[in-house]
Amino acid sequence: MTVYVVTDSRSVRAAFAAVDRSRTYTVEYAPTKDLGETLRRATTVPDSFVYIDVGGMDHLTVKRRLRRLRNERPYQFGIIDHHGRISDVAELFHSAAADYLGKPLLADGVSTARLRRVVEYEPAMPAAQSGSHVPEHEEHQFIPSGSDWSDVEDGRIYTFLMVYAGLDQAGDLHRKSSEAFLTTLRRSFSAMLEREFAEYAARVWMWKEDEGLLLMPFDGQTINAVVPALRLALNRTVINTEEFAQFGELSWRLALHLGNTTYRSSGRTGAIVSESVNFLFHLGSRFVEPGGLAVTGVCHPLVPEGVRPLLNHRGLFESVHVYTLRERL
Repeated sequence: MTVYVVTDSRSVRAAFAAVDRSRTYTVEYAPTKDLGETLRRATTVPDSFVYIDVGGMDHLTVKRRLRRLRNERPYQFGIIDHHGRISDVAELFHSAAADYLGKPLLADGVSTARLRRVVEYEPAMPAAQSGSHVPEHEEHQFIPSGSDWSDVEDGRIYTFLMVYAGLDQAGDLHRKSSEAFLTTLRRSFSAMLEREFAEYAARVWMWKEDEGLLLMPFDGQTINAVVPALRLALNRTVINTEEFAQFGELSWRLALHLGNTTYRSSGRTGAIVSESVNFLFHLGSRFVEPGGLAVTGVCHPLVPEGVRPLLNHRGLFESVHVYTLRERL
């Protein structure tokens, strides 16, 4: 994990000496004037944490910084306050901070054990209740689609588990390959996806050249289909050897989301207008890293308990909380 420390203080840098010496963390220091650039750089590093020294900031500036951090990096930042300027420390945690380092803690130095607790911290989400979930960015009613396709009627709105899948480096493939080669590759990739998720009645529902959506019925209770998604993310080398040797080494991105949409059979989806569908295509193509796996906040409490520790809170995308697979498992 990369830890960014934005400070102008030598004593603050010295407080991170133990972390800097560890093999678990890479510490990068930046002056306060480079705060914006540092935050942009940290955004490109999924497994990262940022400490901001507020020693030279006035009250209004601190407020502005907290609003930005809350929106861009919830629970992925901490505040350094070696001058004791902040009177209401609880307000930091109300603004989605994960840590506060005051003068006493800085004097003792930041230990790797303490930092581990901080970077793994995330607030407990409300317990799942069957049939009560509303996707975070939608206002319409949650409508379970069932445990299979038997009760799903064409033309009606339901909540489905949606899985985005996209091939990485699509531009390189287009430049180097014939259309016949690409057609065969896409068919092989979509067939592999449908087979891997077959236990959960998955259907390849939409496909746009190098990316598409799988749809699965959702009964409002659990999301066990995250398990084959994990296999696809973690076993890419084996899958490439067994499935795609003729195409060279492939990489793909996956994202899981619960969303509402009108159901139309595959091939008749062109006229569908769905905020959930649009959001998931945006998430997969703009936010998920190459080779990555993401799970939205509405899915996270419903995946198996043993899987949740493997997913770190990455931040917000289009006002939706997103969790991504940890780099080190």
